[in-house]
Formats: sequence, structure tokens, C-alpha cells
Amino acid sequence: MKELKELIKISGLSEETIKLYEELELIKGHHVSDGSKLYGDYELLKLWRISLLKKAGYELDEITKAIDSNESELHNMLAEQRIKVDREMARLSRIRGITTKAMQLNMMDEKFIKAISNEVPYTSVLDYLMKLQ
Repeated sequence: MKELKELIKISGLSEETIKLYEELELIKGHHVSDGSKLYGDYELLKLWRISLLKKAGYELDEITKAIDSNESELHNMLAEQRIKVDREMARLSRIRGITTKAMQLNMMDEKFIKAISNEVPYTSVLDYLMKLQ
């Protein structure tokens, strides 16, 4: 069992964060006779899980639902999150490519904008730019 100070040191979390997690019933300290609380190794493991899930992009309400999941369920959650991140990275990469090519072609020129806005569908311009990458 660990005192709060030791839990802070080992977990790397602040006292405020640990108390918040306790208020949210993500972890539970055990009261001892002198009025202090002690935390077991399982609570430390939960703190590390919470930190991992937060760094992986999960919100506290999602973590609250998943904190007591088994290793397989947590693995699946992280795998799903990785797929979402990969999709977002691909989307952002396409946007980056389009903007880079547009900058190279000076596509912000007023004459070019007028020409495409009147005669060429916007999606055709995007398709064209994607082919240039």
C-alpha cells in the first residue's frame, strides 16, 4: 500500500489529478486509522491505464466506462483508436498535398480563382490537384 505522496511520485500525476480521479471513482483509496489514505498496486495500475488512455485521445467519460476492462478489451480500444488516427492522418496528408500544390501553382491568384469559379467545378480542381501529387 502506498501513501498519496508516494503515489504522486510513482505515477507522475499531481495530487489534484489523483483526487479528481478518486472523486470520479476511477480509483479508490483505503482510509486508515490516522485519517490518511493508502492506495494499492491495482490503483497505481489504474492510474497508468488512465494516463495511457488520455494520451491516446480518450476523454474521461470514455475512460470511466473502460477503466475496469480486461487487457483484451483495452487492446481492442487502442487498436480502434489507431485506425481512427490513421484515417485522420491520411485525410490531413491529402489536405496538405492539395494546399502545397495550390501554393506551388499560385492558385490564390485572383484571375485563377475567377476562372475556376465560373467555368470549372471545384471538385474537378481538387481531383486535378490530387493527380499532380
